[in-house]
Amino acid sequence: MGTMTESAKALLPELIKIRRDFHEYPELSGKEEETAKKVAAYLKEMGCDQVIEHVGGHGVIGVIKGASEGGVVALRADMDALQIQEMNETEYRSRNDGVMHACGHDNHMTGLLGAAKLLLERRDQIHGTVKLVFQPAEENGGGGREMIKAGLMEEKPDACFALHVKNGTSGLIYLKQKYLSSYSDGYTLTIH
Repeated sequence: MGTMTESAKALLPELIKIRRDFHEYPELSGKEEETAKKVAAYLKEMGCDQVIEHVGGHGVIGVIKGASEGGVVALRADMDALQIQEMNETEYRSRNDGVMHACGHDNHMTGLLGAAKLLLERRDQIHGTVKLVFQPAEENGGGGREMIKAGLMEEKPDACFALHVKNGTSGLIYLKQKYLSSYSDGYTLTIH
């Protein structure tokens, strides 16, 4: 095992395959059944201490227990896709008509699976527990709420982290204390 950067670079070919598979088979909010099965299978294969499925619908939680006592950190990725027809001409374009990972959730899941693998390789250095939260139904705003209702926060994390990719931006990381892009909502506009 080399440095974290060396290990991450070594994972890149595997992660590209995983991301392209997620991209090819996107599922809409609340219908992430096959995606959730894939995520759970990856987490089990990697050796998570616990993999909890069907949390608030199709949510999945992987648990990594560190070698030493400590707090709980949650890392979160969303799993659903948008109701958009993909127009790209790539070998891994969406095979589900009218559904596409246009918002980057395929990247989010892949990144969290990569982080899981790196953390599991260094489990002996972890103080506490890491919860890997794969949230369904982010786009319609209900998946996180359903996971919380199902017990996600019973053992309240000391800190939660998530990320979101931004199209067209490379090499920048946006940070903000408290919340950044933390909620989506719908509305109806009537023009008279």
